[in-house]
Amino acid sequence: MAIDIAFKLCHCISIWAENNSTISSSNNKSNSSNHNNYSKLNVNNKRKCCSSTKTNSRHYSSAHTQQPAGPVREIQIDPYIILDEDLKYVYDDIRERLLVGTTQSELNEIASYYFDGQGKAFRPMVVFLMAKAINYHLNKESSALLRKQRHLALFAEMAHSASLVHDDVIDQSDYRRGKPSVNALWNHKKVTMAGDFILSSASIMIARLRNDEVTILCSKVCKKNY
Repeated sequence: MAIDIAFKLCHCISIWAENNSTISSSNNKSNSSNHNNYSKLNVNNKRKCCSSTKTNSRHYSSAHTQQPAGPVREIQIDPYIILDEDLKYVYDDIRERLLVGTTQSELNEIASYYFDGQGKAFRPMVVFLMAKAINYHLNKESSALLRKQRHLALFAEMAHSASLVHDDVIDQSDYRRGKPSVNALWNHKKVTMAGDFILSSASIMIARLRNDEVTILCSKVCKKNY
């Protein structure tokens, strides 16, 4: 589910950025008629070539598939090594966004408690991997696009952590990630407000992307978490 959502979000952002950055060229319109005429002249030659090529391809394909399959080589890749630069400052960026979002020092302290860099950052990792794959296939990797995709990665971690904060209140757990939970350090009312603050900060960040489809998908993520 997380991989599916990450793919959809990154794909929406990539396509949206591509559409916004596309500038229509008048030269393409003027050359289109010449291109069509050139294509008509060569269509007969292409058909002749295709008929002979199909016959050779079928023969090669059937002969090739009859060969015994060799052992498949397994290649182990550590995604955390590939994404070292992308993940390095994820928690720093989140803490910075929370800091500028409130003037209440205690609220910021509670909200930032789980963003100490001790988490696995699995959700941002999935978003970054999907973003890299989509950018490679679309041949799109502008700084503006990467910034928007990074916002998606931050949102994924912030929405997840907000649900953990609320879970601590409901479950009354004493420990989380090897340290006392927020529920054990602060009262329920303050912890609940901190979880709401994290989620609202993440939602504002996504709304500023001004992409309705991404906003709808992110709202579905929040609905699944709660």
